Amino acid sequence: MTSTQSPRTLGDMIASSDNNFNLIRLIAAAAVVFGHSFWISRAWQGFADPVSLAFPFRELSGNLGVHAFFLISGILIAQSWCRTENPVQFVTQRVARIFPALIVCLVFSAYVVGALGTTAPLRNYFASKPVHDYVLNNLSLTNVQWNIPTVFGDGPYVQGMNGSLWSLIIEIRMYILVLGFGLLGLISVQKRVAAAVTAAMLFALFLLYRPLFGHHLSTMSDGFVPVFYFLGGVFVYALRDVVAVRLKHVALLFLAIFLVPAPSAHIVFHFFFGALVLWVGGLRSLAARVKVQNDFSYGIFLYGFPVQQLLALRFPSLNPYGLFVVAMAVVTVLAALSWFFIERPLLRAPRLIFGSGRKLAGDDQVGKGPARRHAVAALAVVLLCVAVPFGASKLAESRQRARVDAPTFTIFRYGPTATPRGATFNVQPDGRSALWIEVDAPVDPSAYVVLNGRKLESSPGKMGISAFVPADMVKDPGVLKLSVEWFEIGRFMKSNTVEILVQ
Repeated sequence: MTSTQSPRTLGDMIASSDNNFNLIRLIAAAAVVFGHSFWISRAWQGFADPVSLAFPFRELSGNLGVHAFFLISGILIAQSWCRTENPVQFVTQRVARIFPALIVCLVFSAYVVGALGTTAPLRNYFASKPVHDYVLNNLSLTNVQWNIPTVFGDGPYVQGMNGSLWSLIIEIRMYILVLGFGLLGLISVQKRVAAAVTAAMLFALFLLYRPLFGHHLSTMSDGFVPVFYFLGGVFVYALRDVVAVRLKHVALLFLAIFLVPAPSAHIVFHFFFGALVLWVGGLRSLAARVKVQNDFSYGIFLYGFPVQQLLALRFPSLNPYGLFVVAMAVVTVLAALSWFFIERPLLRAPRLIFGSGRKLAGDDQVGKGPARRHAVAALAVVLLCVAVPFGASKLAESRQRARVDAPTFTIFRYGPTATPRGATFNVQPDGRSALWIEVDAPVDPSAYVVLNGRKLESSPGKMGISAFVPADMVKDPGVLKLSVEWFEIGRFMKSNTVEILVQ
């Protein structure tokens, strides 16, 4: 008889039902909430993340949770591709996994958490365009709006509604990368393409890292390491029939952390942690004792940060440990609601459409008719969560604009004031033209430049703003009307109008 502790290859582990990936993801989500408690709590003095004290380099429990998420995600997303090798189905499954729950969470954050955390009168708050735009701007995870004015303005994360969204930005781009790997045939074939997979990973990191993930993700912990873990998961999945992690491998890597000099020790630590996650994932004895069939991890990850922000605001005496316990109690309920009423019904949708895909707990007991009705109901909720803020944003914008009879601040200097037609000016590194404006009032981070009624790609500063000017706007002679606008809680801010002469 085979021992329940005998090592299995990764392929055997993920093909069976007795792996611990759901459990690890649940622990990882809780670790993220735990790690954020030390940053969000108002009573953090005298407390430190215990993980940061365990090693001679900065590594936080929240970071480890994110790393575990990305490693397992790399494995499961590669597996998802290999099950069908159908690009349409793959994209459908990924959209169903990420966006419905995200959309509902954004609505909850804006209209429930924000309303409870704002310093503005509720009438002004709900009538304000930035509240509704918080949902709309974050739908695609490409133009993230991190805050809503007047919400959490005095907290450690000033006005930050959900600081966890940054990792979803990377996650989405990793899905695109897996799709590319799959179309190139670098995942389904195993041993003979291991070198090609490794080369592709290194090439992707070198070529795509900065422009793909953005300048705000340039630190090692926030940008590079999650990518390393995800692509590591893809790599071990490509070698799934020969990869078997044993306890002795984990122990040797752990000892090596303390034997090699810094900064190499930090690099070794990541290999140790990855091996530990894979070893725990394959423990049959643990799987026999702990069965986690429902995946609440994504909901805990999504709702943790906004709930913690609100709890820290309302109960400032909660230390990090107390904040973690109370937040987990609230967030687990929200995550369960998200899983049963939004995530699980829509995760079944690709199976209903394509006849294959991820099989969830209870699928054998749910017929196609009930599953289809549950999916339609969940989709209706998600669409409503998009339609309401969209309509409310347009209504708020029209009402707030109508209230402005005179400029509320003044442009007193700008450039250029004139330019030859078809010419470039203030040329930026990417070759585009740019204008600059100085005003007599502090500029809101949501401010933008309007040129002849056209909203430009803008970069607000403290007392000024710059914007890129499309070449087609200066190709003909004439006068361009220039102004600056932004929306605050309950009001629309607009500058005076100045002119740029195109000769």
